[in-house]
Amino acid sequence: MDANHMGPARRTRTPPTVLVIDDEPVMRKTARTALERAGFRVEDAANARDAMVKLQAASPDVVVVDALLPDMHGFQIVRQIRASGGRMPIVAMSAYYCGPGWAADVKDSFGASAYLEKPFRMEQLVELCTRLHGGATFDEDPTGMSKLSTPAMDLARRGIEAFRNRDLPAAAEALRGALALEPGQPAVSGWLGVVYAAAGRDLEAVPLLERAATVERPSWETLRNLALVCERSGFRRKALEAWARTLAAAPAGPAREEARERLAAA
Repeated sequence: MDANHMGPARRTRTPPTVLVIDDEPVMRKTARTALERAGFRVEDAANARDAMVKLQAASPDVVVVDALLPDMHGFQIVRQIRASGGRMPIVAMSAYYCGPGWAADVKDSFGASAYLEKPFRMEQLVELCTRLHGGATFDEDPTGMSKLSTPAMDLARRGIEAFRNRDLPAAAEALRGALALEPGQPAVSGWLGVVYAAAGRDLEAVPLLERAATVERPSWETLRNLALVCERSGFRRKALEAWARTLAAAPAGPAREEARERLAAA
């Protein structure tokens, strides 16, 4: 999970705000419609100058930024936000930087939380903003569930899709069904933990995320998920242990710096 908090556990009374930075009016309008329908408040900017003003005024929970802007490269905006201490999730997007390797480099070198190649479906953007606002950056590689039986796989996929659609009760029900068929399966446990954390059910999420972190080489996102939910639940020592593991596993960039800062502040 990347971002400052997991799940609507921020428990703010106002809708989370997404700042969309793109010089294409159609893109801004379409993104606004989709995100507002999903329950977000949306601010937008057509260039870096306006974006910087709205970053200060709106204090967005999530930033979405296109690479090619008229006055500054979007990736430089990401880097500038990180350099100034901004820790909100940032989705970078582009129609020009496409193919293997770009996403990892944009994350590692500039500090983006996620990357989308244009064109993409607006459902993908809504899903990313939902997960990232919740702090979830759980590894979605389906190979983590490759050993599931067909019925369990079908339920797991149904649960993940429900989570993407912000239907947390349906997501939890389907993922619980998958776990009933395949007890203790780490990838399904991790997804159910993410769903519970997003619903504010932190104490129930802890053992599920712990199970997801017991595989031989858990992703740093899984470890950060565990650290955050333990921290929120009051399991201070367990949180520090998970932050230490996150520090060891995370790539250079904001995730590693965050883990280092959490450990230093303890």
